[in-house]
Amino acid sequence: MEFSINALNKMEDDLNSAISSILKQVSVSTVEDLNPTVIANKLNKNPLAKIVNDALKLMNSNLRICKSAAAKIDELKSEKLADQKALIECQQKQLDSVKSTVKTEMKTWSEIVKTNMGQNPSANVIKKVVRSTVDQNERNKSFIIHGATEKEDKRPEDILTDVFFDLNNQVDSVSMRPQVVSVRRIGVQKSDKSVTRPIRVTLTNSDDVKSVLSRSNLLKKSPEEYFRKLYLAPDRTPEERKEHQKLVSEMKRRIESEPERYHYIKDRRVISVDKRLSTADDSTENANP
Repeated sequence: MEFSINALNKMEDDLNSAISSILKQVSVSTVEDLNPTVIANKLNKNPLAKIVNDALKLMNSNLRICKSAAAKIDELKSEKLADQKALIECQQKQLDSVKSTVKTEMKTWSEIVKTNMGQNPSANVIKKVVRSTVDQNERNKSFIIHGATEKEDKRPEDILTDVFFDLNNQVDSVSMRPQVVSVRRIGVQKSDKSVTRPIRVTLTNSDDVKSVLSRSNLLKKSPEEYFRKLYLAPDRTPEERKEHQKLVSEMKRRIESEPERYHYIKDRRVISVDKRLSTADDSTENANP
C-alpha cells in the first residue's frame, strides 16, 4: 500500500476499531486493563485465534505503509537537498556578481576622483563625487513619461503597461519585457487638473532603459491619439534638463531658418542633415524635454 494521508487515516481507524472490538469482547474499558489472565478467562480458542489473525494482518499492512512513508521521506529529502544546492549556486552567482560590480564601481569612482580632483582629494570631495556617481547610475536605470493625464481610474502602472503594449505592437522584433522596479508620479499634484505630473519609471538596468528610449519615437506613429501625445525622456538632472532645453531651442531655431534640412538632437548636440539622408533613428531625442 502506497503511503498517503488517506492511507494513514484509514490505518488509524482500523487499529482503533480492532482495539475497541477486543476490549468489548473481554469486557474491559481501556487497554491498560488488559492482561493475559483477563483474556484467557473471557475468550476461548476460536475468538482468540481470530483476534491474533486480524492483528497480524493489520501489523503487516501497517508495516507496508511505514516502508512506503520512509521511501517518500527519502525522496523528499533528496529533492530538498537538490533545491538547497541550486539555491546555494544561485546565491553564489549573485554574490560573485555583486563582488564584480563593487570592484568595478570602486575602480570607476577612484578613476573619477583622480581625474577630476587630483591625487589627494578631501573626504568631502570624495563624498560629493561618489554621491554624484551613485545618483547618475540610478538615473541611468530610469526614464520619464511626459504627457500622461492624471485620472483616478488610471494608475501609473497601468499607463506603463499600455505604453509597453503599444510599442511592442509596432515592431516585428523581440518584444520588450523589462523588469520594473518602481513606477510613480513625480511632484505634488496641483489643483489645476490640466497640469499633469510626469511619471518616473525605474528598471533593473540601464540597458533596458536604452532599449525603451530607442523605440520611444514609435509613440508618434501610434494609431491611438492618446499615445501620440506621450513622449519618453531620460531621467535627467536639473542641470541636464537646462542644457537639453537649450539644445531644443537651438533645434527649433534651425528648423525655422533651415526648413529644407532635417534637425535632431543626438549625443548632447544638434545635428542637421539633408532630409533625403535622414533615417528613422535620427529623431530619438528630438522631442524629449
